[in-house]
Amino acid sequence: MFKKVNRIFPVILFIAVLSIFSTSWAIYSADTLVSMTNQERAQNGVASLNTNQALTNAAQAKVNDMFANQYFAHNSPSGKTPWDFIHEVGYNFTYAGENLAIGYFDATDLMNAWMNSPSHRENILNPNFQDIGIAVVAGKYEGVDTIIAAQEFGSTGQSQVQSAQSSTTPATPTPTPSPSSQPSFSILPDQSKIAPTSIFAGDQVTFTAAVSGEVKTLDVTLGNLKFSLLDDKNAVSQGNTKTYTIKENISAVGKFTVTLTAKDQAGNEKSVSLGSLEVKPVVITNNSTKANTRFAGFSSTASMVGTFVLAGALMAAIVYLILRRNKLQKLAKASLATWEF
Repeated sequence: MFKKVNRIFPVILFIAVLSIFSTSWAIYSADTLVSMTNQERAQNGVASLNTNQALTNAAQAKVNDMFANQYFAHNSPSGKTPWDFIHEVGYNFTYAGENLAIGYFDATDLMNAWMNSPSHRENILNPNFQDIGIAVVAGKYEGVDTIIAAQEFGSTGQSQVQSAQSSTTPATPTPTPSPSSQPSFSILPDQSKIAPTSIFAGDQVTFTAAVSGEVKTLDVTLGNLKFSLLDDKNAVSQGNTKTYTIKENISAVGKFTVTLTAKDQAGNEKSVSLGSLEVKPVVITNNSTKANTRFAGFSSTASMVGTFVLAGALMAAIVYLILRRNKLQKLAKASLATWEF
């Protein structure tokens, strides 16, 4: 019996240790993230996405490139964009988007992080997207064993939202009066501004415009975005001057020139530059798993399983030692008996 225990114990201990290490590196599948993404869309009344092999290939290529060149960003150090990866696999998109994450060893934790980020949530719930491809890869980043996940979204045709918008009947244009020689207003540049001038995608920006005189329209534009400051119903008046303030969340990534344009009833128009706004891409990083250790990134479930396995191994060791001690005691007594006279 003891010989059997003696042989089995090292095997039990080896399996226990191996289970702990393998549990810490259990990687969730891309299919799991696709399913969770579609669950979020269903809960928000958005049509499910179809898994697309081309987008899956693009996601895989993107993650491989990040590990190979040791960066974690939407654009590579060489300037390669997500759209380049998608075009290279032959997916000719009308709409496209990308979500990235690093350091998440649990699918639920990752999905919660994406849904709690405005720009990532916008991609997941965007009705313009019809296809999805996901890659989940384990590797070494900056000397640390970790996991990088990439979601690539796309649509090759006109979305339902676009179709609905294009099918509406255009309103009859209002005749514009001939502009007079001089506008009846003036923009006060020293009191008009944007703050902050550098944000991450999804963050909020405050636009302020001060105008002397009456205006019919007062818009701020950056890239393809346009906002009306006349939406501010609490504009502050001081004499003949009104100060308008609006706050908007900006998700478009890039560096934009911000222009303030006003027009009066007679059609006179005037524009001033408010400077530039830099919108940096947001990536999801789980900083809590960046410790340089073999056990970095234990999910709560993996940690629990590993604890139970380790406890079992320790119990087996204790039992083995007890049995071993009893055997030695019996051997000692037998030896003493042979010396009795």
